[in-house]
Amino acid sequence: MELYDQYELLAQLLVSEHQQALPETDGDWDSLVSLAHAEGVTPLLFTRVGSRDQCVVPGPVRDALARVYRDAAYASLLYRGVRELLCRCLREQSIPVILLKGAAVAFTYYADPATRIMGDLDVLVQWDRLEEACRHLEKNGFRFFSGSLETELRSTRSHAICVHGRTGVLVELHWELKGLGVRHLEALGEIWSGAWPAGFEKAACVMRPGHLIVHLCAHMTIQHKHASVLLLHDLHRVLEAIDADEAAIACDAAARWGLSSCVALAVMRVRQLFGTTLPSILAAWAKRAARATDLQARVSSLVLMPGTAGMPHPQMLDLMLKQNDLPVLRYLFPTAGTIRTYLGMAADERISAAAYLTFLGHQLRNAPGHVCRMWRFYGAVRRRSQALTQGTAPSLLVEEPTGTTR
Repeated sequence: MELYDQYELLAQLLVSEHQQALPETDGDWDSLVSLAHAEGVTPLLFTRVGSRDQCVVPGPVRDALARVYRDAAYASLLYRGVRELLCRCLREQSIPVILLKGAAVAFTYYADPATRIMGDLDVLVQWDRLEEACRHLEKNGFRFFSGSLETELRSTRSHAICVHGRTGVLVELHWELKGLGVRHLEALGEIWSGAWPAGFEKAACVMRPGHLIVHLCAHMTIQHKHASVLLLHDLHRVLEAIDADEAAIACDAAARWGLSSCVALAVMRVRQLFGTTLPSILAAWAKRAARATDLQARVSSLVLMPGTAGMPHPQMLDLMLKQNDLPVLRYLFPTAGTIRTYLGMAADERISAAAYLTFLGHQLRNAPGHVCRMWRFYGAVRRRSQALTQGTAPSLLVEEPTGTTR
């Protein structure tokens, strides 16, 4: 079975109530389960096929899926406990918090939160309350991943990483959301002002659905440049649940935040993959916006299709996509702390000319590889554009299936 067909089968097994054309051999089942594991949807696959009597699943495969689901259910309880502790600590200090990604989606759009696996807890806090939030968490059993808050804030990331001492659960406290483009400050302000109370967690909020759609699309295509089946399924769940008003907000926000291409193409891919039913206003807007040919559209088109060639250096690509320039400048002109960390020097150790040249040499040695990756990326873009023109490659711009708008 071709890779594209494997993705199609896996996606349909995750959402369809009807019997699908299941794999015929043990080897085909092993390939499907391996793909599900790599794409982060193994627990969800178990609830769709492994626990249903009418699905003819080989015994060893069913047992393997069941084990993964049990582990996911245990992990979900751990994450839930840490989330409740974190939100209680921030509530004590009256610090607003927005739950992000799996921490919000699992309990808002999934019938069984355990089927939405997580690698960490992501929350959004305001920059002017970040240090206060981190210090209070430190008093309540959390420690900083890099050893100190100062080190965390000096990193090129836009979040601080904490670890819950007893469970080992990682928590990322974001103060901005990468991937929202040059208008990220405007977008952040709207996300904060439009946030909805999280019904499952006191004093915590979640993004309103219209903003969440834009964030999910930009997160996978622009920020991480990797669209796993799990992330696409998150988007599918949200799109199935929104009404026309939130769909209109998503269209408007994507346009004003400069993210129309990636949002439209991600929505089209989800509809193509899962048969998602879209509000008519969103379906019409996405069909128009997905025809863009800018760099954002080309990157998104490659990211959203399986078997994509490797992307070039992410920070170089971010610079070309006109993302936040600060991380790029930090990469091109590193701070003294970055150089000391890379070279294993003490925090107060003087950086000599030889040490700086060592670091610069590392950057230059990697430069040819970055250039080659950029060249391969543009080659992949050109080949895919030609294949789409000739009709020999799967396109995201498919005719709208019956029953996919509402």
